[in-house]
Amino acid sequence: MRLRRFRRPLEDYGLLLEATFSMATGWMRLHTRPFKSLMAWMARPFDASDLDEAERREDVRRVSWAIRALAERGPLPFVCFPQAIAAHSMLRRRGIPVVLYYGVARNDEKGLHAHVWVKDGEVPVVGCRAAEGFTVLHVFAPEGARRAEAGR
Repeated sequence: MRLRRFRRPLEDYGLLLEATFSMATGWMRLHTRPFKSLMAWMARPFDASDLDEAERREDVRRVSWAIRALAERGPLPFVCFPQAIAAHSMLRRRGIPVVLYYGVARNDEKGLHAHVWVKDGEVPVVGCRAAEGFTVLHVFAPEGARRAEAGR
């Protein structure tokens, strides 16, 4: 049996490493910090970068790819919240203010079910496919995201 070779650009491996660290850090923050503290950290203001639209979309696409690839094929089962925290922090480091949505849905079998997803304006980043049918309870948007959305 032949092992499949991975032929990816070197920067993709760096991005996967960053996604691994960001998701692990997000998981640890979620499980060791009070929820209020975590949400305050995510909603803190910052200055958005001056990326043009094409660069911004490419950064969002690549970060989304890295998080999804790691969540689907990684060694640990990272669910929506660590993925959202990772996307938020990775894009924030790039000066891209994204919005995190926290929602719930009623399921006859499971009762109340929560989900978290992230968007850059109307552009889905992570968790958006599964978000259909969820009622948004809270939106976490840094001040930079509000300014960026007003300018769009």
